[in-house]
Amino acid sequence: MPFVPVGDEGASRTRPTLSWISAYILIISRMIGSGIFAVPGIVIQSTGSIGTAFMTWICGAAIATIAVVPYLEYSCMLPRNGGDAVYLEFTYPKPRYLVSTIIACKALFQALTANNCIIFGKYVAYGAGVDPSSWQSSFFAISLLLAVAIMHGFFPKIGVAVQNTFGVFKIAAMMLMGCTAAAVVLFRSSDQRGADGLSSFKYPFKGPEPATISPSDSTWNPGILSVALFRVQYAYSGTANANNILSEVADPVGMIKRIVPLSLVSVCALYLLLNTALVIIVPLDEIKDSGELAMAVFLNRVLGSSIGNMILPLFAATVVAGNIMVGVYSEVYYPKI
Repeated sequence: MPFVPVGDEGASRTRPTLSWISAYILIISRMIGSGIFAVPGIVIQSTGSIGTAFMTWICGAAIATIAVVPYLEYSCMLPRNGGDAVYLEFTYPKPRYLVSTIIACKALFQALTANNCIIFGKYVAYGAGVDPSSWQSSFFAISLLLAVAIMHGFFPKIGVAVQNTFGVFKIAAMMLMGCTAAAVVLFRSSDQRGADGLSSFKYPFKGPEPATISPSDSTWNPGILSVALFRVQYAYSGTANANNILSEVADPVGMIKRIVPLSLVSVCALYLLLNTALVIIVPLDEIKDSGELAMAVFLNRVLGSSIGNMILPLFAATVVAGNIMVGVYSEVYYPKI
């Protein structure tokens, strides 16, 4: 396959429909999904201290940065819709249809959007007081997928506006959690914010009792740290989502070189802020006991158990819905292969 130079046939042939801000939110929304409710507590539980947990999140961001470099190189050389399909077909033109088959099988076996729809249905059913395992949760999941597909297929401007709203909501909610933790530090007593919340940052690799060796100390087992890093890496997945829709953006090369690094830095900062808020509000030992439910404990402490149990599933459903919308949008504008 001959090389297609930028600015000629490789340039976008369609009128741009997506702004740089929308592309930024497209990446952010794909990276931030339902994992934000489970991963922070599990990582702290595995690593043993907030210092090691922060190192894991930063290392995860560094690895994600290295992984996205080839995508940046390809996207600047082939700035059009398609992402993996375009890049692999350019690199491996023979045998014919091999790449198309691999991409199709990957989409079929992973079924990420379908899985997220199921998660959305369960959260909505739980928030509505319905048994999450009943047929109602499947109804919510199918309804969302159909609504998103119709919206992006026939009303793309409305679809982009809605997914941008969900993306802004995610960012605002995570920042609000950080502000809530700051308010607790400033205006509440130590027993209201968790007695060891601030000492966890004073002794980040030790825990609440730095003078003794306790279960709160950092874990340096390579196997445990590898599993924690793997979970963090999953939370950073989605950095290449904008590569699928480059033809929809004006100046795709300029956009991808600026928006992808900015998205990675933004998401890393939001994850660190979320971990900081969690440790300030919830005692370290309680986070370890809670694991995946640490964020539920956080909301229960901030809002009370009755409101927290109602807000968490609805908040999670909104986050997952935004993740589904950007995933479907990328698939709608995939090239015909």
